[in-house]
Amino acid sequence: MKLLSTIQSRVTMLVFVFGLCVIGVNVLRNQYWLQERQLRRLEAEAERQGVLLSGMMQHFLRRQLDRAAELEMSYLSTTPGLKAAVVVDDGQTIRFSTRLEWVAMKLEDSPLRSEAEIVKRVRESLTTVIQRNGRNSELKAVYPFFPAYDSIQRGAVLLLYDAAPLLRQARADALRESVTQTSILLALTALLWLALDAMIANRVNRIVAFARAFAKGESPPTPLTGNDELASISQQFAEAVSLVRETDLRLLDAAEKERLRMGGDLHDDVCQRITAAQLRCGVLESFLAREGSAHAGLAQQVAEELAKAATVTRGFARGLVPVAMGQDGVEFSVCQAASFIEDSFGIPCSVECDLGGVTLPEATAIHLYRIVQELATNAAKHAKASWIRIALHVSELRLRAEVEYDGEFFDGESSGEGRLGMSLVRQRVRALNGELRFLPRAEKEKGTLVLFDAKLPSLEVSQVNEFSI
Repeated sequence: MKLLSTIQSRVTMLVFVFGLCVIGVNVLRNQYWLQERQLRRLEAEAERQGVLLSGMMQHFLRRQLDRAAELEMSYLSTTPGLKAAVVVDDGQTIRFSTRLEWVAMKLEDSPLRSEAEIVKRVRESLTTVIQRNGRNSELKAVYPFFPAYDSIQRGAVLLLYDAAPLLRQARADALRESVTQTSILLALTALLWLALDAMIANRVNRIVAFARAFAKGESPPTPLTGNDELASISQQFAEAVSLVRETDLRLLDAAEKERLRMGGDLHDDVCQRITAAQLRCGVLESFLAREGSAHAGLAQQVAEELAKAATVTRGFARGLVPVAMGQDGVEFSVCQAASFIEDSFGIPCSVECDLGGVTLPEATAIHLYRIVQELATNAAKHAKASWIRIALHVSELRLRAEVEYDGEFFDGESSGEGRLGMSLVRQRVRALNGELRFLPRAEKEKGTLVLFDAKLPSLEVSQVNEFSI
Protein backbone atom coordinates (compact mmCIF):
# COMPACT_ATOMS: atom_id res chain seq x y z
CA MET A 1 0.00 0.00 0.00
CA LYS A 2 1.35 3.40 -1.02
CA LEU A 3 -0.30 4.92 2.06
CA LEU A 4 2.09 2.99 4.33
CA SER A 5 5.14 3.14 2.07
CA THR A 6 7.00 5.70 4.20
CA ILE A 7 8.26 5.62 7.77
CA GLN A 8 6.35 8.84 8.42
CA SER A 9 3.01 7.26 7.48
CA ARG A 10 3.80 4.02 9.31
CA VAL A 11 4.73 5.76 12.56
CA THR A 12 1.68 8.04 12.35
CA MET A 13 -0.65 5.13 11.60
CA LEU A 14 0.88 3.06 14.42
CA VAL A 15 0.35 5.91 16.89
CA PHE A 16 -3.20 6.42 15.64
CA VAL A 17 -4.10 2.71 15.90
CA PHE A 18 -2.50 2.48 19.34
CA GLY A 19 -4.45 5.57 20.39
CA LEU A 20 -7.69 4.04 19.10
CA CYS A 21 -7.01 0.86 21.07
CA VAL A 22 -6.36 2.90 24.22
CA ILE A 23 -9.55 4.91 23.60
CA GLY A 24 -11.53 1.70 22.99
CA VAL A 25 -10.31 0.17 26.25
CA ASN A 26 -10.94 3.47 28.03
CA VAL A 27 -14.48 3.66 26.60
CA LEU A 28 -15.28 0.16 27.82
CA ARG A 29 -13.80 0.97 31.22
CA ASN A 30 -15.67 4.28 31.42
CA GLN A 31 -18.89 2.64 30.28
CA TYR A 32 -18.58 -0.03 32.96
CA TRP A 33 -17.64 2.56 35.57
CA LEU A 34 -20.48 4.93 34.63
CA GLN A 35 -23.01 2.10 34.58
CA GLU A 36 -21.79 0.82 37.91
CA ARG A 37 -21.98 4.31 39.39
CA GLN A 38 -25.55 4.76 38.14
CA LEU A 39 -26.55 1.38 39.54
CA ARG A 40 -25.01 2.19 42.91
CA ARG A 41 -26.86 5.49 42.97
CA LEU A 42 -30.05 3.60 42.16
CA GLU A 43 -29.31 1.11 44.97
CA ALA A 44 -28.78 4.00 47.38
CA GLU A 45 -32.07 5.53 46.24
CA ALA A 46 -33.81 2.15 46.62
CA GLU A 47 -32.38 1.74 50.11
CA ARG A 48 -33.51 5.23 51.12
CA GLN A 49 -36.98 4.75 49.67
CA GLY A 50 -37.27 1.22 51.10
CA VAL A 51 -36.34 2.24 54.65
CA LEU A 52 -38.61 5.30 54.51
CA LEU A 53 -41.56 3.49 52.94
CA SER A 54 -41.38 0.42 55.21
CA GLY A 55 -41.36 2.68 58.28
CA MET A 56 -44.27 4.78 57.00
CA MET A 57 -46.32 1.69 56.09
CA GLN A 58 -45.72 0.19 59.50
CA HIS A 59 -47.07 3.42 61.05
CA PHE A 60 -50.03 3.76 58.67
CA LEU A 61 -51.14 0.12 59.05
CA ARG A 62 -50.86 0.13 62.82
CA ARG A 63 -53.04 3.27 62.96
CA GLN A 64 -55.22 2.11 60.05
CA LEU A 65 -54.45 5.20 58.00
CA ASP A 66 -55.22 3.58 54.67
CA ARG A 67 -55.95 6.87 52.87
CA ALA A 68 -52.58 8.26 53.92
CA ALA A 69 -50.86 5.09 52.72
CA GLU A 70 -52.64 5.29 49.37
CA LEU A 71 -51.64 8.95 49.04
CA GLU A 72 -48.02 8.07 49.79
CA MET A 73 -48.05 5.36 47.12
CA SER A 74 -49.42 7.84 44.57
CA TYR A 75 -46.58 10.22 45.41
CA LEU A 76 -44.11 7.36 45.11
CA SER A 77 -45.34 6.48 41.60
CA THR A 78 -43.81 9.73 40.30
CA THR A 79 -40.29 8.67 41.33
CA PRO A 80 -38.01 8.53 38.23
CA GLY A 81 -37.03 4.98 37.29
CA LEU A 82 -39.55 3.29 39.59
CA LYS A 83 -41.55 0.67 37.69
CA ALA A 84 -43.72 -0.53 40.51
CA ALA A 85 -44.01 -0.53 44.30
CA VAL A 86 -46.25 -2.80 46.39
CA VAL A 87 -46.92 -3.29 50.08
CA VAL A 88 -47.61 -6.92 51.04
CA ASP A 89 -49.20 -8.04 54.33
CA ASP A 90 -48.63 -11.21 56.29
CA GLY A 91 -50.80 -13.24 53.88
CA GLN A 92 -48.88 -12.18 50.74
CA THR A 93 -51.81 -9.97 49.78
CA ILE A 94 -51.07 -6.65 48.09
CA ARG A 95 -52.46 -3.97 50.42
CA PHE A 96 -51.18 -0.90 48.58
CA SER A 97 -49.55 -0.43 45.19
CA THR A 98 -48.57 2.20 42.65
CA ARG A 99 -50.77 0.19 40.30
CA LEU A 100 -54.33 0.35 41.67
CA GLU A 101 -55.43 -2.70 39.68
CA TRP A 102 -53.06 -4.86 41.73
CA VAL A 103 -54.56 -3.91 45.12
CA ALA A 104 -56.17 -6.84 47.04
CA MET A 105 -54.55 -9.38 44.72
CA LYS A 106 -52.42 -12.21 45.96
CA LEU A 107 -48.80 -11.56 45.03
CA GLU A 108 -48.65 -15.02 43.46
CA ASP A 109 -51.59 -14.11 41.19
CA SER A 110 -50.34 -10.66 40.18
CA PRO A 111 -47.92 -9.74 37.38
CA LEU A 112 -45.23 -9.75 40.11
CA ARG A 113 -45.66 -13.46 40.81
CA SER A 114 -41.99 -14.05 40.02
CA GLU A 115 -41.10 -11.94 43.04
CA ALA A 116 -43.36 -13.85 45.47
CA GLU A 117 -40.66 -16.24 46.63
CA ILE A 118 -38.11 -13.52 47.51
CA VAL A 119 -40.79 -11.45 49.29
CA LYS A 120 -41.78 -14.47 51.34
CA ARG A 121 -38.17 -15.16 52.23
CA VAL A 122 -37.62 -11.57 53.34
CA ARG A 123 -40.76 -11.60 55.50
CA GLU A 124 -39.69 -14.78 57.19
CA SER A 125 -36.04 -13.88 57.72
CA LEU A 126 -36.58 -10.14 58.34
CA THR A 127 -33.53 -9.40 56.17
CA THR A 128 -33.34 -6.64 53.62
CA VAL A 129 -32.63 -7.61 49.99
CA ILE A 130 -31.37 -5.33 47.20
CA GLN A 131 -30.80 -7.32 44.03
CA ARG A 132 -30.07 -6.75 40.32
CA ASN A 133 -31.11 -9.05 37.54
CA GLY A 134 -28.51 -10.74 35.31
CA ARG A 135 -28.37 -7.92 32.74
CA ASN A 136 -28.46 -5.16 35.36
CA SER A 137 -31.49 -3.72 33.58
CA GLU A 138 -33.75 -4.09 36.64
CA LEU A 139 -33.22 -3.63 40.36
CA LYS A 140 -35.44 -4.84 43.17
CA ALA A 141 -35.45 -3.86 46.84
CA VAL A 142 -37.47 -5.74 49.52
CA TYR A 143 -37.80 -4.41 53.09
CA PRO A 144 -39.70 -6.16 55.91
CA PHE A 145 -41.84 -4.40 58.55
CA PHE A 146 -44.37 -5.25 61.31
CA PRO A 147 -47.87 -4.13 60.30
CA ALA A 148 -49.22 -4.74 63.88
CA TYR A 149 -47.87 -4.22 67.38
CA ASP A 150 -47.23 -7.91 67.80
CA SER A 151 -44.23 -9.55 66.16
CA ILE A 152 -46.18 -12.38 64.63
CA GLN A 153 -47.50 -10.58 61.56
CA ARG A 154 -44.88 -9.51 59.06
CA GLY A 155 -45.29 -7.44 55.91
CA ALA A 156 -42.91 -6.32 53.23
CA VAL A 157 -42.33 -3.45 50.80
CA LEU A 158 -41.29 -4.39 47.26
CA LEU A 159 -39.72 -1.74 45.00
CA LEU A 160 -38.93 -2.48 41.35
CA TYR A 161 -36.71 -0.04 39.42
CA ASP A 162 -36.04 0.06 35.67
CA ALA A 163 -32.27 0.64 35.28
CA ALA A 164 -32.26 0.49 31.43
CA PRO A 165 -32.58 4.29 30.89
CA LEU A 166 -29.71 4.90 33.32
CA LEU A 167 -27.55 2.33 31.54
CA ARG A 168 -28.35 3.88 28.16
CA GLN A 169 -27.40 7.29 29.52
CA ALA A 170 -24.13 5.87 30.81
CA ARG A 171 -23.33 4.36 27.41
CA ALA A 172 -24.19 7.66 25.69
CA ASP A 173 -21.90 9.55 28.10
CA ALA A 174 -19.08 7.09 27.43
CA LEU A 175 -19.63 7.42 23.66
CA ARG A 176 -19.53 11.23 23.84
CA GLU A 177 -16.33 11.02 25.79
CA SER A 178 -14.83 8.61 23.23
CA VAL A 179 -15.77 10.99 20.36
CA THR A 180 -14.01 13.82 22.17
CA GLN A 181 -10.95 11.68 22.80
CA THR A 182 -10.90 10.48 19.16
CA SER A 183 -11.04 14.08 17.95
CA ILE A 184 -8.12 14.95 20.21
CA LEU A 185 -6.26 11.85 18.96
CA LEU A 186 -6.83 12.89 15.33
CA ALA A 187 -5.49 16.36 16.10
CA LEU A 188 -2.45 14.92 17.87
CA THR A 189 -1.70 12.46 15.02
CA ALA A 190 -2.02 15.33 12.52
CA LEU A 191 0.46 17.30 14.62
CA LEU A 192 2.69 14.22 14.75
CA TRP A 193 2.48 13.90 10.94
CA LEU A 194 3.45 17.55 10.52
CA ALA A 195 6.24 17.22 13.08
CA LEU A 196 7.63 14.11 11.36
CA ASP A 197 7.26 15.85 8.02
CA ALA A 198 9.19 18.90 9.25
CA MET A 199 11.83 17.11 11.34
CA ILE A 200 12.41 13.93 9.31
CA ALA A 201 10.58 13.48 5.99
CA ASN A 202 11.45 16.83 4.39
CA ARG A 203 15.02 16.62 5.59
CA VAL A 204 15.41 13.05 4.34
CA ASN A 205 13.99 14.17 0.99
CA ARG A 206 16.63 16.90 0.91
CA ILE A 207 19.35 14.30 1.52
CA VAL A 208 17.87 12.11 -1.25
CA ALA A 209 17.73 15.14 -3.58
CA PHE A 210 21.37 15.83 -2.71
CA ALA A 211 22.33 12.26 -3.65
CA ARG A 212 20.28 12.29 -6.85
CA ALA A 213 21.75 15.61 -7.96
CA PHE A 214 25.24 14.27 -7.40
CA ALA A 215 24.44 11.03 -9.25
CA LYS A 216 23.10 12.99 -12.24
CA GLY A 217 26.17 15.18 -12.36
CA GLU A 218 24.22 18.22 -11.22
CA SER A 219 25.28 20.75 -8.63
CA PRO A 220 23.97 19.36 -5.30
CA PRO A 221 22.00 21.64 -2.94
CA THR A 222 23.25 22.96 0.38
CA PRO A 223 23.54 20.21 3.04
CA LEU A 224 21.42 20.28 6.18
CA THR A 225 22.51 22.37 9.13
CA GLY A 226 22.23 21.48 12.81
CA ASN A 227 23.60 18.94 15.26
CA ASP A 228 21.07 16.11 14.95
CA GLU A 229 21.62 12.76 13.27
CA LEU A 230 20.15 13.70 9.88
CA ALA A 231 22.19 16.88 9.72
CA SER A 232 25.29 14.88 10.59
CA ILE A 233 24.52 12.38 7.79
CA SER A 234 23.94 15.19 5.31
CA GLN A 235 27.16 16.96 6.29
CA GLN A 236 29.19 13.77 6.12
CA PHE A 237 27.67 13.02 2.73
CA ALA A 238 28.57 16.53 1.55
CA GLU A 239 32.14 15.96 2.69
CA ALA A 240 32.19 12.65 0.80
CA VAL A 241 30.89 14.43 -2.31
CA SER A 242 33.64 17.02 -1.95
CA LEU A 243 36.24 14.25 -1.75
CA VAL A 244 34.73 12.52 -4.80
CA ARG A 245 34.72 15.81 -6.69
CA GLU A 246 38.33 16.43 -5.73
CA THR A 247 39.17 12.94 -6.95
CA ASP A 248 37.28 13.64 -10.19
CA LEU A 249 39.34 16.78 -10.69
CA ARG A 250 42.58 14.93 -10.13
CA LEU A 251 41.54 12.16 -12.54
CA LEU A 252 40.48 14.70 -15.14
CA ASP A 253 43.75 16.55 -14.68
CA ALA A 254 45.71 13.33 -15.14
CA ALA A 255 43.62 12.41 -18.19
CA GLU A 256 44.12 15.86 -19.68
CA LYS A 257 47.86 15.67 -19.16
CA GLU A 258 47.90 12.27 -20.87
CA ARG A 259 45.87 13.70 -23.76
CA LEU A 260 48.37 16.55 -24.07
CA ARG A 261 51.27 14.11 -24.09
CA MET A 262 49.63 11.89 -26.72
CA GLY A 263 48.66 14.90 -28.82
CA GLY A 264 52.18 16.23 -28.63
CA ASP A 265 53.61 12.87 -29.62
CA LEU A 266 51.23 12.62 -32.57
CA HIS A 267 52.04 16.12 -33.75
CA ASP A 268 55.78 16.17 -33.09
CA ASP A 269 56.63 12.56 -33.92
CA VAL A 270 54.02 10.71 -35.95
CA CYS A 271 53.01 13.67 -38.09
CA GLN A 272 56.67 14.50 -38.79
CA ARG A 273 57.42 10.92 -39.77
CA ILE A 274 54.40 10.79 -42.08
CA THR A 275 55.40 14.12 -43.63
CA ALA A 276 58.96 12.86 -44.13
CA ALA A 277 57.67 9.67 -45.77
CA GLN A 278 55.43 11.80 -48.00
CA LEU A 279 58.42 13.89 -49.12
CA ARG A 280 60.48 10.76 -49.82
CA CYS A 281 57.62 9.33 -51.88
CA GLY A 282 57.58 12.58 -53.81
CA VAL A 283 61.28 12.30 -54.50
CA LEU A 284 60.79 8.64 -55.48
CA GLU A 285 57.95 9.60 -57.83
CA SER A 286 60.18 12.24 -59.53
CA PHE A 287 63.08 9.77 -59.90
CA LEU A 288 60.83 7.06 -61.35
CA ALA A 289 59.23 9.57 -63.71
CA ARG A 290 62.64 10.63 -65.10
CA GLU A 291 63.48 6.97 -65.76
CA GLY A 292 60.11 6.46 -67.39
CA SER A 293 59.12 3.77 -64.92
CA ALA A 294 55.52 2.57 -64.86
CA HIS A 295 55.61 2.71 -61.05
CA ALA A 296 55.86 6.51 -60.92
CA GLY A 297 52.06 6.79 -60.65
CA LEU A 298 51.99 4.32 -57.73
CA ALA A 299 54.59 6.38 -55.87
CA GLN A 300 52.44 9.46 -56.42
CA GLN A 301 49.38 7.68 -54.98
CA VAL A 302 51.36 6.63 -51.90
CA ALA A 303 52.47 10.26 -51.43
CA GLU A 304 48.85 11.44 -51.66
CA GLU A 305 47.66 8.84 -49.16
CA LEU A 306 50.43 9.86 -46.76
CA ALA A 307 49.36 13.51 -47.15
CA LYS A 308 45.80 12.52 -46.20
CA ALA A 309 47.09 10.48 -43.26
CA ALA A 310 49.08 13.47 -42.08
CA THR A 311 45.97 15.65 -42.25
CA VAL A 312 43.92 13.13 -40.26
CA THR A 313 46.70 12.68 -37.70
CA ARG A 314 46.96 16.45 -37.22
CA GLY A 315 43.18 16.48 -36.66
CA PHE A 316 43.55 13.85 -33.94
CA ALA A 317 46.42 15.84 -32.46
CA ARG A 318 44.30 19.01 -32.41
CA GLY A 319 41.48 17.05 -30.73
CA LEU A 320 43.83 15.87 -28.02
CA VAL A 321 45.42 19.32 -27.62
CA PRO A 322 42.50 21.80 -27.70
CA VAL A 323 44.78 24.88 -28.14
CA ALA A 324 45.31 27.76 -25.80
CA MET A 325 41.92 28.51 -24.29
CA GLY A 326 40.91 32.14 -24.31
CA GLN A 327 37.67 33.69 -25.50
CA ASP A 328 38.51 33.04 -29.16
CA GLY A 329 40.28 29.76 -28.36
CA VAL A 330 37.07 28.08 -27.17
CA GLU A 331 35.20 29.04 -30.34
CA PHE A 332 38.13 28.01 -32.54
CA SER A 333 38.50 24.63 -30.80
CA VAL A 334 34.79 23.88 -31.01
CA CYS A 335 34.80 24.81 -34.72
CA GLN A 336 37.76 22.46 -35.24
CA ALA A 337 35.79 19.68 -33.50
CA ALA A 338 32.79 20.41 -35.72
CA SER A 339 34.99 20.24 -38.82
CA PHE A 340 36.41 16.91 -37.64
CA ILE A 341 32.88 15.52 -37.25
CA GLU A 342 31.92 16.72 -40.72
CA ASP A 343 35.04 15.16 -42.24
CA SER A 344 34.83 11.91 -40.28
CA PHE A 345 31.06 11.23 -40.36
CA GLY A 346 29.87 13.36 -43.28
CA ILE A 347 27.30 15.13 -41.08
CA PRO A 348 26.85 18.94 -41.23
CA CYS A 349 27.80 20.46 -37.85
CA SER A 350 27.15 24.17 -37.24
CA VAL A 351 28.58 26.28 -34.37
CA GLU A 352 27.07 29.36 -32.71
CA CYS A 353 29.26 31.08 -30.14
CA ASP A 354 28.46 34.22 -28.14
CA LEU A 355 30.51 34.43 -24.93
CA GLY A 356 29.66 38.08 -24.38
CA GLY A 357 33.26 39.18 -24.12
CA VAL A 358 33.95 36.81 -21.18
CA THR A 359 37.32 35.06 -21.13
CA LEU A 360 36.91 31.67 -19.51
CA PRO A 361 39.61 30.21 -17.25
CA GLU A 362 41.74 27.65 -19.07
CA ALA A 363 40.51 24.67 -17.02
CA THR A 364 36.90 25.76 -17.50
CA ALA A 365 37.39 26.17 -21.24
CA ILE A 366 38.99 22.72 -21.54
CA HIS A 367 36.14 21.07 -19.62
CA LEU A 368 33.56 22.90 -21.73
CA TYR A 369 35.29 21.87 -24.96
CA ARG A 370 35.51 18.22 -23.90
CA ILE A 371 31.83 18.16 -22.90
CA VAL A 372 30.66 19.60 -26.22
CA GLN A 373 33.08 17.40 -28.18
CA GLU A 374 31.83 14.18 -26.55
CA LEU A 375 28.14 15.11 -26.90
CA ALA A 376 28.51 15.98 -30.58
CA THR A 377 30.54 12.84 -31.28
CA ASN A 378 27.92 10.68 -29.56
CA ALA A 379 25.20 12.31 -31.65
CA ALA A 380 27.10 11.45 -34.83
CA LYS A 381 27.92 7.89 -33.76
CA HIS A 382 24.77 6.73 -31.93
CA ALA A 383 21.76 8.96 -32.73
CA LYS A 384 21.81 8.53 -36.54
CA ALA A 385 21.68 12.31 -36.87
CA SER A 386 21.64 14.06 -40.25
CA TRP A 387 22.72 17.41 -38.76
CA ILE A 388 24.17 18.72 -35.48
CA ARG A 389 24.03 22.21 -33.99
CA ILE A 390 26.38 23.45 -31.24
CA ALA A 391 25.69 26.73 -29.41
CA LEU A 392 27.68 28.43 -26.62
CA HIS A 393 26.26 31.46 -24.78
CA VAL A 394 27.13 33.56 -21.75
CA SER A 395 24.39 35.80 -20.33
CA GLU A 396 23.70 37.15 -16.86
CA LEU A 397 26.78 35.41 -15.45
CA ARG A 398 25.58 32.00 -16.63
CA LEU A 399 27.34 29.73 -19.10
CA ARG A 400 25.06 27.73 -21.37
CA ALA A 401 25.94 25.14 -23.98
CA GLU A 402 23.49 23.44 -26.34
CA VAL A 403 24.02 20.41 -28.56
CA GLU A 404 20.96 19.74 -30.74
CA TYR A 405 20.51 17.06 -33.38
CA ASP A 406 17.81 15.11 -35.17
CA GLY A 407 17.54 11.35 -35.52
CA GLU A 408 16.88 9.10 -32.55
CA PHE A 409 16.64 10.30 -28.96
CA PHE A 410 19.96 9.58 -27.24
CA ASP A 411 20.56 10.26 -23.53
CA GLY A 412 24.13 9.02 -23.39
CA GLU A 413 23.20 5.83 -21.52
CA SER A 414 21.63 3.77 -24.30
CA SER A 415 24.87 2.42 -25.67
CA GLY A 416 27.60 0.59 -23.78
CA GLU A 417 30.10 2.05 -26.21
CA GLY A 418 29.30 5.61 -25.11
CA ARG A 419 29.09 5.07 -21.37
CA LEU A 420 32.78 5.67 -20.64
CA GLY A 421 32.73 8.96 -22.53
CA MET A 422 29.50 10.03 -20.80
CA SER A 423 30.98 9.10 -17.43
CA LEU A 424 33.83 11.50 -18.15
CA VAL A 425 31.33 14.12 -19.32
CA ARG A 426 29.43 13.87 -16.04
CA GLN A 427 32.69 14.15 -14.12
CA ARG A 428 33.44 17.37 -15.98
CA VAL A 429 29.92 18.64 -15.32
CA ARG A 430 30.41 18.02 -11.60
CA ALA A 431 33.80 19.72 -11.78
CA LEU A 432 32.07 22.83 -13.15
CA ASN A 433 29.22 22.64 -10.58
CA GLY A 434 26.86 22.56 -13.55
CA GLU A 435 23.73 20.75 -14.67
CA LEU A 436 23.32 18.50 -17.72
CA ARG A 437 19.90 17.65 -19.18
CA PHE A 438 18.82 15.52 -22.13
CA LEU A 439 15.48 16.69 -23.56
CA PRO A 440 13.47 15.48 -26.55
CA ARG A 441 12.94 18.10 -29.22
CA ALA A 442 9.49 19.46 -30.15
CA GLU A 443 6.61 16.98 -30.14
CA LYS A 444 6.49 16.52 -33.94
CA GLU A 445 10.26 16.55 -34.38
CA LYS A 446 12.64 13.71 -33.62
CA GLY A 447 16.01 14.11 -31.97
CA THR A 448 17.55 15.44 -28.79
CA LEU A 449 18.40 18.77 -27.19
CA VAL A 450 21.24 18.51 -24.65
CA LEU A 451 21.57 21.49 -22.30
CA PHE A 452 24.53 22.27 -20.07
CA ASP A 453 24.15 25.15 -17.62
CA ALA A 454 26.44 26.55 -14.92
CA LYS A 455 27.03 29.77 -12.98
CA LEU A 456 30.12 31.72 -13.94
CA PRO A 457 31.04 32.68 -10.34
CA SER A 458 31.00 28.99 -9.40
CA LEU A 459 33.20 28.25 -12.39
CA GLU A 460 35.78 30.84 -11.45
CA VAL A 461 35.91 29.80 -7.80
CA SER A 462 36.04 26.07 -8.58
CA GLN A 463 39.02 26.46 -10.89
CA VAL A 464 41.46 27.97 -8.37
CA ASN A 465 43.12 24.70 -7.43
CA GLU A 466 41.52 22.46 -10.03
CA PHE A 467 44.70 21.43 -11.85
CA SER A 468 47.14 21.50 -8.99
CA ILE A 469 48.30 18.02 -7.99
